[in-house]
Amino acid sequence: MVAALTATPLPAIPRALAFYAGLGNGGFDPPSYTTVGYLPRDIRVADLDGDGRLDVALANTEAATVSVLRGDGAGNFTDRIDYGSEGGAAALALADLDLDGMPDMSVAAQSPDGITLLLQRPAISAVPERPASPGLALLPAWPNPARAAVTIPFRLAAPTQVQLSIYDVAGRLVARLADRAFEPGAHTLEWNGTRATGGRAAAGVYFYELATPGWRVARRVTLVR
Repeated sequence: MVAALTATPLPAIPRALAFYAGLGNGGFDPPSYTTVGYLPRDIRVADLDGDGRLDVALANTEAATVSVLRGDGAGNFTDRIDYGSEGGAAALALADLDLDGMPDMSVAAQSPDGITLLLQRPAISAVPERPASPGLALLPAWPNPARAAVTIPFRLAAPTQVQLSIYDVAGRLVARLADRAFEPGAHTLEWNGTRATGGRAAAGVYFYELATPGWRVARRVTLVR
């Protein structure tokens, strides 16, 4: 015998993304709503900003936009950011099109026939760079891009306090590899691709920064999975 299923009509909320939190038993909490562009037709879920939390991208046909909603990992989303798309956005796909470690979007138009490409670029520099001290050298990390561990070499001309940190493209601290005194000479430290809070860092672009009293310098490394 097949049990009858009944559906509760949804409230008329135009241009909204409905999020249903799962209960783990096949049921769901009542939905929460976030406003998006007019007549959304396609949706993709991915970590778009490299913070380890899932975000949402929607193609809005009548609005001719793509809406991006950044997730906080608990089912809540920031106010949307809209990007224009020629001819009405009918469908979208996500991929790292320019191989810089960040997801990009290709958006199919409804009319006229065509595709809009949205290539993501780092929004910072939240890790400001200064000219390196003559007694300080931060060298290229290897391998780069990296799938797991990254070796970061640097050189010091004199004993000094060193802080070596990893930041994401939004300038948030991901990991601190060292905060202590080092002797002069060549040194290497390894980042194993994890966050200080635990768990693997998401694929994307990161900055490793070497800071000493009065000086700091940063370089970029790409993590792929």
